Amino acid sequence: MWSQQVVNIIRDHPPDVLILDQPAHAGYGLHLPDRWPYICVSKFWVDQWTLAMAFDPKRRLALALESVLRGTLVHEVAHWFFSLVKKKYLF
Repeated sequence: MWSQQVVNIIRDHPPDVLILDQPAHAGYGLHLPDRWPYICVSKFWVDQWTLAMAFDPKRRLALALESVLRGTLVHEVAHWFFSLVKKKYLF
């Protein structure tokens, strides 16, 4: 039952995604608890994926970079969701 509630929250109120210009070594993405409606993805990795997709979407590099971005989104959505749950119990 609880998992369905999580699905409903994410489906009905998804976070906004920001593409953040940060150095490549800073990571793939992040979620800032003080900016809870947003999750951030690194512009560097989005640009790399865009270039790889323009060259050939079926190449391993394009598919690998897409996997990295998808994994980043899933990871950051989990942080975002935790910040929602945490805020509920603070009040």
